[in-house]
Amino acid sequence: MMRLPTPPDRWLTSAALLLFLLVGGCSSRLASFDVRSARVKDDLNAVEITGATRVENGVTIQEIRFTSLSWDSGTAQPIRIQAFVAIPPGKYPPHSKPGVVFAHGLGDKGDPRAAAELSRNLDVVALALSGPGLGGSEGRALTPTDPSALFAGAQDIRKSWLYVYVYAILRSITYLQTRPEVDAQAIAVTGFSMGGIATFIANGVDDRIRGALPVAAAGGLLRAASADSWLRQLVLSVPGQKLEDPGPVSLFRRLDPLLYAGRQHGAVYMLIGAQDEYFPLEQAIQMYQALRAPAKNLTLVPDYDHGWYFGGGCPADCMPGGPHPPSCPPAPLCPQSCPPGSRPPYCGPQASYNRLDDFNNRWSQLMRTLVARHVARWPRPLPPAPEPPRVVRTTDAIVVQAEESIRAVRLAISEDCGFTYSQIPLSRGADGTFRYPRPVAKDAIVFAETELPEGAISTSLPTWPLTCKLRVRQFGPRPPAPPQPL
Repeated sequence: MMRLPTPPDRWLTSAALLLFLLVGGCSSRLASFDVRSARVKDDLNAVEITGATRVENGVTIQEIRFTSLSWDSGTAQPIRIQAFVAIPPGKYPPHSKPGVVFAHGLGDKGDPRAAAELSRNLDVVALALSGPGLGGSEGRALTPTDPSALFAGAQDIRKSWLYVYVYAILRSITYLQTRPEVDAQAIAVTGFSMGGIATFIANGVDDRIRGALPVAAAGGLLRAASADSWLRQLVLSVPGQKLEDPGPVSLFRRLDPLLYAGRQHGAVYMLIGAQDEYFPLEQAIQMYQALRAPAKNLTLVPDYDHGWYFGGGCPADCMPGGPHPPSCPPAPLCPQSCPPGSRPPYCGPQASYNRLDDFNNRWSQLMRTLVARHVARWPRPLPPAPEPPRVVRTTDAIVVQAEESIRAVRLAISEDCGFTYSQIPLSRGADGTFRYPRPVAKDAIVFAETELPEGAISTSLPTWPLTCKLRVRQFGPRPPAPPQPL
C-alpha cells in the first residue's frame, strides 16, 4: 500500500467533513450486538483439530474450530473460526484458571506462540483466534492490500469485517467458558491495532469481560483519518474511495471505539506508542479521557510508533549506539550507522522508533497486573498499577509527584509536536518530588512515566497543544524480516 499524494487543499476538505459529520444531521449511533446469541454454547460445535495438539515447555497447545456468524449476504450465516488454545501445565482445581482472548491486528492471523506465551507467563488458558477470512477461518478477509471489507457496512454495519471480528471475539469468550480449566467469571481480552479496536468494542458490549488491554489502538477514528495519519491512507487505499463515502462514514459513526468508551465493563489498561501513526497521540488522549471503567491505566511509550518497520526482527541492541552483537540482522533492517543529521533511535528504516523490546515488556507487565488485580479471583498476588504521576510545570522546571513505592520515574519531552522525544530519568529530591530543573517551551509535550518494583508502569496524561500539527512518517513497504533458523 503506497502513500497517496496530498492535495494542497486537503485540510479544508477534512475540516468540512468533520463539521458535517459532527455538527450536521449525520449523528453517531452505536452498532448493536446480539450478545445473547453470542453466549449460546449449544451451537458452538467446537472441535479439536486431530493431530494438531502439541506440548511446548509444558504448555499444551490445541488448534480448534468453532461456529460464529457473518452477515456478508445480509442475513446471519454460520462461519467456522480458527483458534489456538494454550493450557498451562500442572494440576489445579477445575474452573480455576482465568481465560484470556488475544485478538490480532490487520491482515494477521491467530498465532499459537502468542497463546502459549500468554498461558506460560500469566498462568491462564489463552485463546488466539484468526479473524474472519484469515488463517483457517472462514469469511471475507481484511488485508493491508485489500481493506475494502472494513468499509462494507454502508447499508448494514454488520457487513463490516470489524463487526464480524468483534462477534467472533464474543464467541471466543463463550468457547473459553466451556473449557473445564477456565473460571467463567475471570475473562480478559487483549488485542493489537485492529484487535485493540475490537477489544474496546467487545468490552463495551459484553459484561463477561473483567479486564481489557487494548494495544496500539484508540478511538476518534474520523479525526485521525481526517488528519495525516496512516488511517487516512488505509481509507484512501481502496480504489476510488473517499473519506465522505458511505462505507467509511458508517464505520466512523457506528464502530468507533470512542462511542463505547463510556460503557466499558472490565478494567481498561491502555498501551500505545506516543508516535503511533494510525492512532495519533491526540486521539489516544481523547480516548483515555473518555473511558469509564471500574479501573483504568494509561501507558504511553515515547519513541515508539505502530511497530511497523522494526516489528520485523531488529532488536534494540542492534541499533547504532547499542552493543550491536554479531547476531544482528544486516542492513537495511538493522542499520550499522545513522544517516548524517540523525541520531538513534530515529535513524533506522524510514526513521523508525525502535523500542519493540521495551514495548513488549510493558505489554507483558501490564497483562500480568491486569489479570492479577482485576480478572483472577482472590487472593490478589500483585498490587494495582501505580497511580498516574502528577506533572507540574513552572517557568523554570518540571516537577513530578509520585507514590513513595515507585522504583523509577522517567520524563518524556517533545519540542517538535510529538515527532521525537527526549527521555530523562529523574531522581527523588529531599522534598520527595522528582525535578527536572530546566525550562521547556510552553507548547512542548510533556509526560512522566512511573514504574513499580514489580514492573507495572503508568504515565501521566499529556496535553496536545492547539498549536501542534500532526507529523507522521511516510507509509512505506515494511523491511523484510531476517531468515529464521530451521
